[in-house]
Amino acid sequence: MMRVRRSMALVFALSVTTLGCRDKTPVPAAPPTVSAAPARADNDGCGFVPATGHTNPARLLADYLQHDGAGEFTRSDGWRDSAMACPAHAPGWDGFTLIASYKSDSLGTTADSARYLVTYQRLGLLEQDTAGFYIKDDVGEEKDTIVLARTSYGWRVADLDQEPHLLPAGALLISTLRPSDAERLRNMARP
Repeated sequence: MMRVRRSMALVFALSVTTLGCRDKTPVPAAPPTVSAAPARADNDGCGFVPATGHTNPARLLADYLQHDGAGEFTRSDGWRDSAMACPAHAPGWDGFTLIASYKSDSLGTTADSARYLVTYQRLGLLEQDTAGFYIKDDVGEEKDTIVLARTSYGWRVADLDQEPHLLPAGALLISTLRPSDAERLRNMARP
């Protein structure tokens, strides 16, 4: 009976170890680019893309924020999938945050994780109704902690449950903007 319990405990421990989508083995030396056509692995619906890339957490965060501000995460995006630990866990969004700028500060890095405080200067929210997306003014400062995890394929943004943060030029990519709000965004985007 004791041997059966130990075997069951071992099977359970191995199952728990293999579940999830983060592989915490050391990162092998690899080029800093993402493979052109990575195959997808289905790790419990995680959608982890097993492509080597993102060897520097600070650079990954800077690239992530740039892609986010440019409006690239308002639709499916291969780069984002290769940068996320579990891209399939990210929800779909029916609204966005409109920002004027962002900055990041390191909160510390360990062998397998890095934490950053990202501060956004919020202009408003992009919400929608039957007439399309419109700007709801909501000026303020917003702060989020973003965690990056080291995997055997490089650094990845850990599960992140925040809607995209768009700079005005990135928000102009939304095809269903109300004409008056599109004009406001064009004015905001001008230098």
